[in-house]
Amino acid sequence: MSDNSPEQTPEEPLDEPTPALDDENSQSSQEDAAEAKAEDKLPAEQAPRAGAPIRRKTAQAPVKKSAATRKRSEADVEHVDPYKAKNPAHFVRQSTDELKKVVWPTRSQLAKSFASVLIFVVFIIAFVGLFDTLFGWLLLKILGTN
Repeated sequence: MSDNSPEQTPEEPLDEPTPALDDENSQSSQEDAAEAKAEDKLPAEQAPRAGAPIRRKTAQAPVKKSAATRKRSEADVEHVDPYKAKNPAHFVRQSTDELKKVVWPTRSQLAKSFASVLIFVVFIIAFVGLFDTLFGWLLLKILGTN
C-alpha cells in the first residue's frame, strides 16, 4: 500500500551534542551512537531516542466523492420483466418455447429414477408404519386399555 501522507519527522534533532570533559570521551560516545544506529539498520533521522515519544503515521481520510449519493426516489426504477406475457396466447407460446429447451431423460434413465424413488418411498412407509405400531403398543402398555 502506498501512503500519500508526508512522513512525520521529529521536531527536535535526533543527535544532540552532549557536553564532554575531554575530546576522547566525546568522540568515543559519538562512535558508539553511530554503531548502535548501524546495528538497528535505521537511517540516522529515524533512529529512536530513549524517552522520545513514538510518532506514528495516520491514515488519510477517504477521497471525497465527485457526486452526491442518489436519493431513493431517484433510484427506484420500475423493473421491466422481459418474460411477462402480454396475453394468454403469448404465455402459452413462451411456455412451449421454454419446454423445448428442457433436456428430457431417456426411457432407461426414467425407469431407473422411478424405481429408486419407488423403493425409497416403500422404505419410508415401512419405517413410519413400524414406529407407529411400536409406539401404539408401548402407549397401550403404559396407559392400559379401557
